[in-house]
Amino acid sequence: MTPPCGNAKASERESARNPMTKRTFQSANAVNKRRKKAQTGLEDILNTRLETDRAALEFSRKQDEERHKEQMAVLNAVADSLRGLRDEQERTNQMLRQQELDRREQEIRRREKELNIAE
Repeated sequence: MTPPCGNAKASERESARNPMTKRTFQSANAVNKRRKKAQTGLEDILNTRLETDRAALEFSRKQDEERHKEQMAVLNAVADSLRGLRDEQERTNQMLRQQELDRREQEIRRREKELNIAE
């Protein structure tokens, strides 16, 4: 074993030759642990944010789906109403055509009477 005085000098020489002494390793390990802890904390924050964003997207998707269902129901109701209006218009047109035919037939009978044409 070397005397303490020589030990200090040897330690200095060792530090000069090898920059990674025990103290440096401890310091590097502490830095690595702090970095790992910080990285883990950031990952936790990012994972929480990711889950929050996913939940918000799912909520928005469900709202969009509900809105789409409501819009389709309204469109179907409008389509049914339009079909009903079209059917009503067709009945009205048919009634008007029949009235026009009846009017023409009455006009023909009136003229026949005027001309004394017997049936």
